[in-house]
Amino acid sequence: MPSTTRVLLTLCLGLIGAMTASAQPVVTISSPTQLTKGNFTQLDPAISGDIVVYTDLRDGNEDVYYYDLSSGTETRVTFGSANQRLNDVSRSRIVSTDLSFPGPHIILYDIATGNTVSLTAGPSDMNPRIDGDIVVFERGTTGAVDIIAYDLGFRIETPVATTAANELNPVVSGRRVVYQRHSPREGSGEIVVFDLVTKVEAVLGDSALDDRRPDIDGNLVVWDFKTAAGDLDIAIHDLATGITTVLTLAGNQRAAHVSGRVVVFDDDGSGTSDVWMYHIDSGQRILIGSGPGAEFLNDFSGGQVVYTSNAAGNFDIWLVEFEILSIDPATGLEFGSVDV
Repeated sequence: MPSTTRVLLTLCLGLIGAMTASAQPVVTISSPTQLTKGNFTQLDPAISGDIVVYTDLRDGNEDVYYYDLSSGTETRVTFGSANQRLNDVSRSRIVSTDLSFPGPHIILYDIATGNTVSLTAGPSDMNPRIDGDIVVFERGTTGAVDIIAYDLGFRIETPVATTAANELNPVVSGRRVVYQRHSPREGSGEIVVFDLVTKVEAVLGDSALDDRRPDIDGNLVVWDFKTAAGDLDIAIHDLATGITTVLTLAGNQRAAHVSGRVVVFDDDGSGTSDVWMYHIDSGQRILIGSGPGAEFLNDFSGGQVVYTSNAAGNFDIWLVEFEILSIDPATGLEFGSVDV
């Protein structure tokens, strides 16, 4: 793990529900650490545990690399002359889109074995996401895209959404797949949750608001939507309670990701794109990615956030770590960590 200098931020609101009325949340946030360096571009990071995966353009086309936080080493995953992009990672498994002949198809690289296999034959499969043994991805041409789930254990495909609508941006957590649906195909989006076990779907949000770019972790689903004023805000929906919370902020907030009780998103309210963290239980919003340039395309897992930034002169992958602690206001002493 990279060494970091931690900055202590005291948040003055009491936690709701999970913490006692006397407790106050305190967040420790590391200084940003630059993971990739050099005069070339890295974009679109994803993280799981100590593994950070990203798209790299150093050889004139897009390849997939990963950075191991525990060893500080970088490893190249793909070597083809065509582009490989749109990647995700779960534990030691990396999935990505390979645009080589006969067309876009899904490949999987296992860090533990060093082997790469094609999960699909293409020619129109792309944008995979993975959680455990389940890989979800888009299948189809522009305007006629469906959602498919692939079970790595049983090596079988399950149709998730094969309607006449346009279905995009699938994500998966456990047995639930979430995606955005456009019906008509060029219309506004709505958020759909599909249960792989029961085969039942639920529609969230409001298609009139053009809901897009969902993410899910456990019972929490997040997405961004276009407001009546024309900007983008973040919605947070709890599947257990049915309650939706909206972050109403200046500027545009997009590309939200959720892990535990924390949401991280891109925000251009300052005039340039920054990365912010929102702690659901305390209602605190904290700036975690800010610099002279632009910070965007975030992802995070647990207490580790990765994002793209051009602070060093070209697009690189950066890391910020955080921890939420429970502090007794009477003594100032820490008495436990809060789930993030």
